[in-house]
Amino acid sequence: MNDMQKTKLQLATELADLRAELARHQAAETDSARAEESMWQTQLALLELFNNLPGMAYRTAFDERSPQGRVEFVSGGCLRLTGHPAAAYVTAPLLYRQQIIHPDDRQRVREAIALAEARHEPFTLTYRIVARDGQVRWMDEHGTGMYGPQGKVAAREGFITDVTERVTNLEELRRQHTELEKLTRAVEQAGELILIGDASGAVQYVNQAFEDLTGFARADVVGRPPRMASCDPRERDLFHRIRLTLQRGETWRGRYLGRRKDGTRFELECTASPVMSPEGHFEGYVAVQREPMPRPLSPTPAPAG
Repeated sequence: MNDMQKTKLQLATELADLRAELARHQAAETDSARAEESMWQTQLALLELFNNLPGMAYRTAFDERSPQGRVEFVSGGCLRLTGHPAAAYVTAPLLYRQQIIHPDDRQRVREAIALAEARHEPFTLTYRIVARDGQVRWMDEHGTGMYGPQGKVAAREGFITDVTERVTNLEELRRQHTELEKLTRAVEQAGELILIGDASGAVQYVNQAFEDLTGFARADVVGRPPRMASCDPRERDLFHRIRLTLQRGETWRGRYLGRRKDGTRFELECTASPVMSPEGHFEGYVAVQREPMPRPLSPTPAPAG
């Protein structure tokens, strides 16, 4: 009887242990399911994040079966960027590199990526694409290779974003800079004396013709009123009247006596024009000056008879 009771006790203990072990397994399965659910939620959140980025994230794998690449992931931004849906890149892994990148940029892009990956370095490229609607757009691509045990590229990950506005603005700045250089050369090489000043009347610029005719170097006159350097002292009141005319937004035309650095005097024809802000405020002036053309002599009348 004691043995039977002992056996029952052992069985009860073993049954309790089994129940406890089962509970632990069930708890572990619950934790695993929760972890798996959490992982999926995280992946979905990341996918949503990638799809909302203003660009195109991608991952391309390379192996013996797919030596030219197999697109494993491309974010939804590819549709806004190129006009092609993500499924098109999965179906045709070479679509972007061989068709969408502008024909004139394909070789350069291919060689730059190959060089970077040969050095195991990340790459940053700017190039053009031709979107599905035919528009040419500028892209920035930042990418890096993932390498296997033998050092071969196992995958490539990157992000491509539209920089058309930035490139267009930069090209416009370059165009304006070129035009400004042309204008500067034209003013500098002009035969007339050209003088530019600010609202206070101080000289900001004189061209080479001014230096040649007056003998004053730029350093002698820049930052000073023109009447203090290169005009005859008797004409200084005139410069005050010219400034008042310019401040009213009017152009002044006339003649005055100039003075060379060596003290000699000469006459100048001058056209001074105001520089006004969009709001109509006086900001400065431009004066174009030249020596008067000699007046032709009147023909001598023939003697009578």
